[in-house]
Amino acid sequence: MTGHPSDTYFSVAGKYAKRTGLFLKENVSIREKMFSYGLLSLVYFNFSLICSILYEGWNESNGINDVIPTLGYLNVIPRTAIIRFHKLKLVKTLRMLDEVNICNSDRRRQFKAVIETYMKWVFQITCSLALSVVVVGTITWYFTRLTPLPFGIMPKWALNYSFTSCLIIQLITFPFIAHEYVMIDCLKVGILIQLQMHFKNLRLDILNLLSCCTEDGVDSWEYLQNEVKKVNIYWDTLKDICTKIEDVFNLCVFSTVINYSLYLCCTYLGMSHIPLYGAEFWLIIFYLFASSFMFVADCWFTQRVITESDQVASSCYDVDFVGTDLKFQKALMLMIGKAKRPVRFTIGKFAPFCIVTLVVIAKVSFSYVTFLENI
Repeated sequence: MTGHPSDTYFSVAGKYAKRTGLFLKENVSIREKMFSYGLLSLVYFNFSLICSILYEGWNESNGINDVIPTLGYLNVIPRTAIIRFHKLKLVKTLRMLDEVNICNSDRRRQFKAVIETYMKWVFQITCSLALSVVVVGTITWYFTRLTPLPFGIMPKWALNYSFTSCLIIQLITFPFIAHEYVMIDCLKVGILIQLQMHFKNLRLDILNLLSCCTEDGVDSWEYLQNEVKKVNIYWDTLKDICTKIEDVFNLCVFSTVINYSLYLCCTYLGMSHIPLYGAEFWLIIFYLFASSFMFVADCWFTQRVITESDQVASSCYDVDFVGTDLKFQKALMLMIGKAKRPVRFTIGKFAPFCIVTLVVIAKVSFSYVTFLENI
């Protein structure tokens, strides 16, 4: 892509990420550090209050509406630490992604226009989802008072000391939790969408290589060498980006998978003990949809990137090389060898991450809840 990376995805991602104190740049000002550390300190303080309930004892009065926000904290806290630990690597990867040079100039302009449109929609939809969770949760709590506080539980000593302070802490920290949960997945989904489009474009470049060897002679061979070199650089860059994204996000995915499994178990179990179609029922359904939306999107687009990268290998075999120059055939064999190293995304480096993973999690969670019900 031509132009400075701040003109495209990098600037859009940075604008939305800084709302939770995640500044996607190498040099952060003192004011930005104070905002980031102050917000994180408040979130961790709230999380410590929730953890202190374990000393008081969890009882039957703590229903599913207390469990869901607590699991939200348990999911976001490790992901927050992981993504900030890998922030510099993420920044470099985003810059690299925006600076990828597409071989065909016409497709380059079209690609840039499509990406800008896609990314705006992705961030607007996901950020609206985070805001809707906070608004719906607050309004439901205000009119129904199903729980003492809108987003989870607080220790009794804190509620007795100052109910208003506990409420204010929740209204500050939970929007951070909701936005941070969505933002991390949103960053990855945006990257995956671009990678999917890049692999599609790479496949077209490989199929168009045949037109480079329709003529014999030195000039056509030099031109072919240049085109093959561009394709190889393009391919290596995309694979390098995939590797870096895997390094940055694999532990985030691992944390999400574990917490999402617990979340599904608690949701299934809780819904079996509440009246159907009541306010609590629809609130749980809404939380289930909101929490599943980004995880399903991550699974879906990860699978799409893997599929598109595999189809790049197939495009090498689809090239009609019969009757072409021997040098072109050798270049094609080199690309086929490169295609044998597929793109892979994992859950914490030990299991593949794809749509099948989501199906397995849902089945295992439901089976475990059924087992608990029969005990």
